[in-house]
Amino acid sequence: MCHFKKSGGREKDGVESNFTKLRFVSEINTQTGRSNPPPLDLLKPTFCTQRITFPQREIMSIGDVSKWLKSEAHQKFMTFLRCLNSAVKSVSTTSINVTVGETANKIISILDILEAWIDEYPPEDMGKQRFGNKSFKKWFERFVSEGENLLSDLLSEKLKPAVVELWPYLMDSFGNSTRIDYGSGHEAAFVVFLFCLYQLDVLNSPEDDQASVLRIFHRYLKLVRRLQCEYRMEPAGSRGVHAIDDFQFLPFLFGSAQLIDSKQRLIPDYYLRSEMVTQYQSDNLFFEAIQYINQTKVGAFYEHSNQLYNISAVNTWERINEGMFKMYEGEVLKKFPVVQHFLFGTLFAIKEKKTFFINMEDEVKMATEVSNNSFVESKPNDEGPSLGSLGAFLNRFRQMDAKKLHQLASNSAAATQSNGTSETTQKDANAEPSNAASREKMLEVVYGNKLPAKEKPKVMCFVVDAHERRIRIMSRDEQKKQECFALFLDEITDDQLTRFGKSVKDSEADNSDAFVHCDKCSMFFDSPAETEDRAAATLPAFLYIQNSSIPGAGKGVFTKVDIPVGIVFGPYEGVLTQNVKEMEVSPYAWELRTGNGKTSYYVDAKDARYSNWMRYINSPRNESEQNLIAFQYQGSVYYRVFKPIDRSAELLIIR
Repeated sequence: MCHFKKSGGREKDGVESNFTKLRFVSEINTQTGRSNPPPLDLLKPTFCTQRITFPQREIMSIGDVSKWLKSEAHQKFMTFLRCLNSAVKSVSTTSINVTVGETANKIISILDILEAWIDEYPPEDMGKQRFGNKSFKKWFERFVSEGENLLSDLLSEKLKPAVVELWPYLMDSFGNSTRIDYGSGHEAAFVVFLFCLYQLDVLNSPEDDQASVLRIFHRYLKLVRRLQCEYRMEPAGSRGVHAIDDFQFLPFLFGSAQLIDSKQRLIPDYYLRSEMVTQYQSDNLFFEAIQYINQTKVGAFYEHSNQLYNISAVNTWERINEGMFKMYEGEVLKKFPVVQHFLFGTLFAIKEKKTFFINMEDEVKMATEVSNNSFVESKPNDEGPSLGSLGAFLNRFRQMDAKKLHQLASNSAAATQSNGTSETTQKDANAEPSNAASREKMLEVVYGNKLPAKEKPKVMCFVVDAHERRIRIMSRDEQKKQECFALFLDEITDDQLTRFGKSVKDSEADNSDAFVHCDKCSMFFDSPAETEDRAAATLPAFLYIQNSSIPGAGKGVFTKVDIPVGIVFGPYEGVLTQNVKEMEVSPYAWELRTGNGKTSYYVDAKDARYSNWMRYINSPRNESEQNLIAFQYQGSVYYRVFKPIDRSAELLIIR
């Protein structure tokens, strides 16, 4: 089994890109029901009370921040935020269509109880003291003594042991009782608490996503804002005018999502107008947060909230929403003063995120799943083959030996022929299959359709490995091109092909995937074919290359047709090397590893003469733009479409 990663930055056509190194590919999201789904779905662990641990600090120094950023917790937390963000797009806070389940109501009731305690501990006379009313400590002591029981009532008997792990997150959600301060780290602790409830299936996605933001988190905001005002809590780690807000951040993120295509058609500039804020504060979290600022701060808005003032110049809420994600990750999740207080246990684990790797059994399973989800079916009146994914095709071939394929092909032909010819067909079925005699019938069996009876299939010349050469016989009928999976393969025509490397005998190459085969000339070679611009020449007919939509990224790959989920592109081709130093800085290199974590080799597509069109696929600016995900299969890298790609859209894979 193997796994892989992309090495190097990105530099194309002499223009240096600001893209970072491609991250490890971990989990493949095949669910497409949610609007604007995040690229990576949450994989919930099988819950076992014996695995519960008390959360502890793991980030003790600035150097530990990188461990957090590479962790499973960080990856899943960002995915969780994007799930919630997508759920509230264009949804008003007061919408009657938000479904509030039993668990959500219980959490809201807990927050109601906590707010009621504020009345029992009124603020003390502070004299000239500006921040930190000591009555907050009394309120917090009550919360610590009784809050754990409130949380226990929220869980079923089976899940009650999880209180040990959930309680520290909830306890850290309302500020620090020693310093009497509150900041974005405490806000994050509450969202981690919700995240853990999702991990335990106490809350469920997507049915509870809207309620988690517009009911639970909204109720939490009202409580902490009252705590801030009543007890004059000090902003924790405030950056003054350079921060979005002294206390909160997520209301601006979720609120900007609510304002995307909202019924009120509000534009960003409106939140600078106090009358507009007052009118629409109840409709979205963004305007409500602005109203809270207007009520608690004095002076000109551009002076005390300079960042928000500048953001008002952005012309769309979509751009503001994406900017908020980047700012939240940069100003909160990557800052040591904030994340040093994060706690990690079993549900929110700092262990390094899983690298995607597969063995032979997993290959078969994955190929079967791809087969079930990504076949490109032909129309009823079409005569050509209906072709599915490469992995599924190879999987079905692996499961049937030559005799069985020949037998099935003959039986299939016998069922459609007259009685006069069926005996001959059945007689042929018992004969030993030749090396290529039943190749067309094999295709008929696997694809479920007959090849055109009067047209002898023409052989297309591909650079492919020895295991895959059997599937390269297919019709060249131009009318079938838009529905034939051959379009997703890398065709090399006669005038483009220049043989490179030494040829070998069939017996040497049949049992190895280290060689490439040309079906037209029936020869094997130990390196890819070389052309002056081979990468562009291999581009499928339904794709085209032009300047990327990503600023500074050079050329990009776009589609002329709608591409469905599940289509697989590949393999990614280039020069094989083991030069570590060069590959670490190469903008086009994939690093492939064996199961023990050791690097096997690199495939570098920097040289367009030895690579294919996949080298031109760019990295997105954010995860919502991503439409491809990479995986390793039989020692090669493939790209899979995990959400529909519209016509004229650019193909993008996360870096």
